[in-house]
Amino acid sequence: MVQLNAAMEAAQKAASLAPEDPGPWVVMVTAARGLRYDHDEFRRLWRELVTRAPHHYEGHCQALQYWCAKWAGTDKLMMEFAERTAHKAPVGSPLAGVYLHALYELTRRSGPSALPSSRTAKDLLENVARSLNQAPDDDQSLYHLRHLLAHYLVKARRYDAALEQFRRIGPWCGAEPWTNERDPVTAFDLARSVAALRARQS
Repeated sequence: MVQLNAAMEAAQKAASLAPEDPGPWVVMVTAARGLRYDHDEFRRLWRELVTRAPHHYEGHCQALQYWCAKWAGTDKLMMEFAERTAHKAPVGSPLAGVYLHALYELTRRSGPSALPSSRTAKDLLENVARSLNQAPDDDQSLYHLRHLLAHYLVKARRYDAALEQFRRIGPWCGAEPWTNERDPVTAFDLARSVAALRARQS
């Protein structure tokens, strides 16, 4: 707690010295989670961050953690935040991938049955795919996001879109969610095979 308070104070000082820089506000949003800020306090910090950087990927990832059930929120609040983020993300931005982080949080705690199964939710996944497909190939966040995206597209039975992600990923499977399995290679190969076999048949 002492370190978190120190981080918050240092970020506040940095923000006063560089008022337009979103960096200190990302630190504050992150520290606020550990300091157990209430929702109103957090929203005040959040408004300051998005005023300076409305599409800040890491800032949104940290805010998602605040809104998840293991910290200060609920599954409902987390998913609402993630859906809003995906809808406002510019095409070609990794920001849409924040929705995938929310699905991952949801299924890690509650299992695959917790996944949203409506047509709207599945269409949103495909929108995320279209956005990420236009992101620059050298964007480092894509390596992780594509694996999550492929996994959840298979779960949603959107096999054509899933197969496109597997083609973009290539053979490497050293990422979540596969690394959570006892045999990551087998889990990856199985999901890729299902996508390949069922694409164009769905």
